[in-house]
Amino acid sequence: MSSSSHSQPLGPVGSASAVTESLIGRGAYLVTAIAQCNDCHTNPDRNYAPGANFLQINAAGYLSGGRVFLAPPGADSLLHVERSMTADLTGATNGFFTNPAIDFFTFDAILAYGLHLDDPNPAPLAWPMPWQHFRNMTLDDLQAVFTYIKAVGQVHPRTGTSDKHTQDAAYYCTQNSDCHGSSETCDTTKHECIGRDCTADFDCPACDTCTANHCAAPAATSTCLTQGL
Repeated sequence: MSSSSHSQPLGPVGSASAVTESLIGRGAYLVTAIAQCNDCHTNPDRNYAPGANFLQINAAGYLSGGRVFLAPPGADSLLHVERSMTADLTGATNGFFTNPAIDFFTFDAILAYGLHLDDPNPAPLAWPMPWQHFRNMTLDDLQAVFTYIKAVGQVHPRTGTSDKHTQDAAYYCTQNSDCHGSSETCDTTKHECIGRDCTADFDCPACDTCTANHCAAPAATSTCLTQGL
């Protein structure tokens, strides 16, 4: 944990207290070895090019989100999701844990209820986020996870292209009433809500684009669908 190399997900923790150091160490184990948050919240999660760094964690983009998950055919109607995008947790500007307003109580409540309680109109945490399992962790373990990821964002926040403004889920629908925003309608061919008011792509559901101030579903050739952000 004390390595000064920026190739590591977390650099030196400086003058952190012994208690904080202990929480960071415990949290690092829980996040990487148990919960395996990197597998979803880092995109790409590892280096898959043959060579000396094969399968090393992508430290530059560590926990900065952007991976896209497409709901399995037939399961989208049960999940109420067409696709989801993992959140940026450690980005300098857009990271969840770098937001000063986010404290442990908010983090704990989000996992307890499976809702984005940090938003004015809380939406459900989208599949495949396994919040139903994580909410059963002890408070001590959840505190360790929170302290560790918060430290990653504070000590070595992701910047540039790794500070991703990620998008929320694209929801499944069969009729307009399944959609939320007043301007949204249901594309019954693709079974997803479209048309949300927007000023930029990040205002739109996962992989949608903001076109003429309304969110449009991605083209079949969109690289976002296969590569994420």
